[in-house]
Amino acid sequence: ETPAVPIERPGKVSNIKICYGKNNSRLVITWNEAKNVEKYLIYRQMNNKAFRYVGTTKNCRFDDKRIKANKKYRYKIVSYQSEAIKKIVSSAGGFLPKRLSTQNISATAIAR
Repeated sequence: ETPAVPIERPGKVSNIKICYGKNNSRLVITWNEAKNVEKYLIYRQMNNKAFRYVGTTKNCRFDDKRIKANKKYRYKIVSYQSEAIKKIVSSAGGFLPKRLSTQNISATAIAR
């Protein structure tokens, strides 16, 4: 019998920065690479409403091109590693655990 190999959870995102992109028409979010990450899931909240999924990236950068002037945005960046999630789900009888690798940032987008 092959011994089970422990699968590490993805690490937390750090050093998050946000700035305006080309002609203030987008928000550019960057961060430091986290350990054991397959991809990053990006969620956005606009004006304190519910967070919604806006994209996925394998890089430590996300350009949000769908912003509106004078709106307040908050983002969640979730480090994702499918093997860690599958391992936890199967050992917990189908219960999907909270992802512990989420960081939040906020900014206001202003079009000129």
